[in-house]
Amino acid sequence: MSKRHKIEVFESIGVLPSVSVSLYHDRNKLSRDLRERRIEKDLLVNCHAQTFGADYGKGLVYFVLMEERQNHPLWQQLSLLAHEASHIACRYFESIGESEPAEEERAYVTQAVAGCLFDAHLQWLGKHSSETPR
Repeated sequence: MSKRHKIEVFESIGVLPSVSVSLYHDRNKLSRDLRERRIEKDLLVNCHAQTFGADYGKGLVYFVLMEERQNHPLWQQLSLLAHEASHIACRYFESIGESEPAEEERAYVTQAVAGCLFDAHLQWLGKHSSETPR
């Protein structure tokens, strides 16, 4: 996929409902996709990354926007995605009616989402970076 990666998480776990996560590196592409889905969302400006969820009739989808940060060390890029994964985990549990998930459940969901975001980001870097990540 060009500047968006759709990630299906939890399909293999089977216990928790699956969730869709889309990672974007381009604000314009995200805005275009939101308009196509008739989702109204004002994107933040001057932030490193942002995450939000929307239900547009086909289930809940989480959108992560991390604009190009190739000039930052890889550990900073991935830690920022881990930060966004923790937001998704919290919102995910709220969406399934779990107000106080166990620590281990929260850790598993965060790990699954972060792993998928890392994989998508590393694939994107491989296609869009002229240098090896630091």
